[in-house]
Amino acid sequence: MRRLYIRLVSIFVSISLIAGVLSLYSINVFAAGEEIASDTSWYSDEASTYSITTASQLLGLSNLVNAGNSFESKTINIESDIDLQNIEWTPIGSSESTPFKGTVIGLTSSNCNISNLYVYTTNLYAGLFGYTDGASFTNLSVSGAVYSTNTSGSAGSVAGYAINSITVDNCVSNCYVSGAFAGGIVGFCYSLNNSAASYIISNCTNSGVVSGKVSGGILGRENNASSSVTVSVSNCINTGSISSYGTPGSANGAICAGGIVGFVEYSKENCVLNLLSCLNQGQVVASEKVGGILGSFYGYFDFSGSVTVQDCNNQGNIKSQAVESNGTGGIVGRIDSDNTNTTGSIFSVSLCNNYGDISGKMNVGGVIGFYENRNNDTIMSCSNNGSISCTGNYAGGVIGSFESYAGSLSSLSNYGAVSGKVSTGGIFGSASVRYDLMNFHNEGTINGESRVGGIFGQIEANGIINMSYLSNTASVSGNGPIGGLIGRNVISNALVTNLYHSYSSALNVTGTGDVGGLVGNATRINFSECYCISNVSAINNAGGFAGSASGSDYSACYFAGNTQASTCSGAIIGLDTTQYNTTYTNVYYSSDYNTSVPLGLVGITGLSDSAMTGSDALTGLSGFNASIWITTPNTNTQWFYPHLSGYMNTPYIFVPYISNPISDVIVNVEAGESTTLDVISENASSFLWQSSNDNGLTWIDLSSSSDSSLTISPSLSDDGLYYRCIASSADGRKTSTSANTILNVEITPVFTIPNSEITINVIEGEDVSLEANASNTVSYSWQRNDGTGWITVGTNSSTLDLSSVSLSENNTTYRCVATSTTNTVAISNSFNIYVSRRVVMPSFVNSTDTTITINENSNTVLSVSANNVSNYQWQVNRGNGWTDIYGANSYNYQTENLVFADNGIEFRCCVNSSTNDSALSGVFTVNVLQSAAVTPTVVSSASPAPTDTIVVVPGAVNADTSAQEPSQSASSQDVTSAIISTVSATGSLGMNCVTFVAIAFLLLAFVLMNTVNYRKQNEQ
Repeated sequence: MRRLYIRLVSIFVSISLIAGVLSLYSINVFAAGEEIASDTSWYSDEASTYSITTASQLLGLSNLVNAGNSFESKTINIESDIDLQNIEWTPIGSSESTPFKGTVIGLTSSNCNISNLYVYTTNLYAGLFGYTDGASFTNLSVSGAVYSTNTSGSAGSVAGYAINSITVDNCVSNCYVSGAFAGGIVGFCYSLNNSAASYIISNCTNSGVVSGKVSGGILGRENNASSSVTVSVSNCINTGSISSYGTPGSANGAICAGGIVGFVEYSKENCVLNLLSCLNQGQVVASEKVGGILGSFYGYFDFSGSVTVQDCNNQGNIKSQAVESNGTGGIVGRIDSDNTNTTGSIFSVSLCNNYGDISGKMNVGGVIGFYENRNNDTIMSCSNNGSISCTGNYAGGVIGSFESYAGSLSSLSNYGAVSGKVSTGGIFGSASVRYDLMNFHNEGTINGESRVGGIFGQIEANGIINMSYLSNTASVSGNGPIGGLIGRNVISNALVTNLYHSYSSALNVTGTGDVGGLVGNATRINFSECYCISNVSAINNAGGFAGSASGSDYSACYFAGNTQASTCSGAIIGLDTTQYNTTYTNVYYSSDYNTSVPLGLVGITGLSDSAMTGSDALTGLSGFNASIWITTPNTNTQWFYPHLSGYMNTPYIFVPYISNPISDVIVNVEAGESTTLDVISENASSFLWQSSNDNGLTWIDLSSSSDSSLTISPSLSDDGLYYRCIASSADGRKTSTSANTILNVEITPVFTIPNSEITINVIEGEDVSLEANASNTVSYSWQRNDGTGWITVGTNSSTLDLSSVSLSENNTTYRCVATSTTNTVAISNSFNIYVSRRVVMPSFVNSTDTTITINENSNTVLSVSANNVSNYQWQVNRGNGWTDIYGANSYNYQTENLVFADNGIEFRCCVNSSTNDSALSGVFTVNVLQSAAVTPTVVSSASPAPTDTIVVVPGAVNADTSAQEPSQSASSQDVTSAIISTVSATGSLGMNCVTFVAIAFLLLAFVLMNTVNYRKQNEQ
């Protein structure tokens, strides 16, 4: 019974050992798609700074915050990139009752990358962080998708909602963000209490798509219910596509999109908005208000503070579908303030530039779409370079619609084409102002229906204002009124507008009625120190300065252009409705133009064109302030009009000049082929080409067009022909003649062979023939280049023979030179010669490995047969490499007497050809037999010690082993020792699968062996 107990215990121990071994191989495996396990082991109540490196730890942070731990005054350092694996993420701070208030800093070598973020929620707050209060984020890069499907939800890659304050620096979003209020970085900012709040976002970039009712590339929306709020977004970039959706017509900018900020709404005092040094490169589309930097700003009656947009640029296309309550701008879509306090607020837009195309249905501007404010305004040093397209009213190259009562407007310029309907202008579509304006410049073509001007489509002066240094150089067209500077001006009774130091050099100012070189319909405008050089045309009322005018005065002005109308055309005014109240002092016009001048008007003087141009022009134009007029031409101008020096460009106006060629030039042309002659000119609108076959004594007109080039196909008979071009101004009165272009007509050889570079590989001693063939050729010569330069080596032949080429010719190049009847030459493609050494390879008749068996103390003869052999060399290998056998230099070799120690020795033969190329024979292996046999023995022991060695001799069989039985069974101690030894040999944890299986079988064998022995003992 005791033995049975012992056996059962042994079996139990064995099973335990097996289970123990199996336990060594158990590991933890997460199935694909499983949730990331939350890890909060890093958290301690006593600590103020924490380190997070895994997704599990970040999930732990979310759980801690959403359980009520705000982390206020504590810092989270994220020290490695984290992959959230697109699990359904619950934002950190998911509700107003569980906000996140801490600081998060990415501490990787670059922005800490939080990838595969996936938020899809009906919650109000969506983002990596949801609801934040006074939080701070630095050096984070977030990629993935963030959705809030709540109709009032806020979504942002870093934070969905920020209350009271937030600071975000050096963060990047590559997320798709969607929500009612959506921002690439932060969705919504809101100040709840009456304490000061600040929302500071700097050095951030968004590259993802952002879509929402209100959306922005960096910040979606901000509004406040408290005073002393500051919003500052600086040095931020958006490259993603931004869009807003909703039904147009909602009040106060509730539907809008901005490349940087969507919508800011202030209703309290001492609030500040700063948008500084930001760039948008993405397309921004809205169903209502839209801007490349700021979609919309609205200030209520109680608002006071400042709004500053400075040093910002837009490069993306901006589009809006809104009809009313809208604004579409390259920088700002709409600025609207109801505040009547003229001292409590300051609005400033400066140093901003637009390069994108802007399109909308109403209030469209290259910089600002709609602007209305009754406070202190500063808009200066801004420009538009994109095209402006408006299907409705109020389109401006810089500002679509503008109303302001106090401030400063200066240094605004437009270079893009502007098109619209009513009130379309190069700088302003429509403007209502009460203060002075200066330094506006337009170079973009302007086209509208009515109230169209190079600077203002319409301007309403609500006070006595001064406008100076207004300039336009582009064509203006529409129905009427149309003006080179102003389409129509509206002024209250008893007030006056003064226009100083301004000009228009538009090529054409055209319309149906009330078309003026400077103003289409002028009411009480005083013109002083102004000029116009344009072609002005209308059906009714065309004037060099005003199409129609009432109560306007003119002093120190001149007009040098054409005016044409079916009714009422004049050099100064087309139709003067208050003719006898108008005064003219030192006013001049060019009598060489086709103009009509009303008779009997004192103060208007007609001068010839030559009297009005040149360095002495001001001598004849008395009454002009010489300090603001320039009469010195630049180096590229032969004729010039006096023009104004000022804050904007004031170029020399429409005097043609050809700058190339300015001296005779010989041009080589190919007979029968098309050749284009060109001139480079300035201020020219038409060109006349002429030719001469008598060295320039007489000229024949060829063609006249607006093209500055002439295409000809000369023959050999045209050799020596002269050509020249005459450039004319738009009115045809000023011309400039180019220098002569003299043709040198040639016939150039054309190679048909070779038609590309040729590589020739040749073996030394062989012959090579090079062949070239060219048309229009009378002679050939060959040249060779060995790397030191080209030398002539061949005679007048299209082929070159190279006999018995030597190795010295390797890597040389040949080419052929062909000469035509006009002594012009052409060079063929190269022949590249590569010479290879001649090789004679020896070969064995039969070269296979051979085994030879001999007796000890005897030798053998080895023999080979080979072709192309100049010498033989036998080699031996005794186990340590091949060595030459001295004197063994024949096709056969007799070995020395070999002993049993030489068994397995190897021999081979190496042969060389006359070119010193070699080959090896097969290997001869010699087996050497011993002279007497050796009987193997078996060393054995009935009970060998653990250190004894059992020698097994192949082929030997122990007698009667099949009948033997062990005198006793193996003890459990012996088997256990064997198992332990095996385990020890493989290492406790480093065992492989084979070792494991072996151990398992040993253990199983041990169990079976004990069972069998137990039965035998019971049977006995």
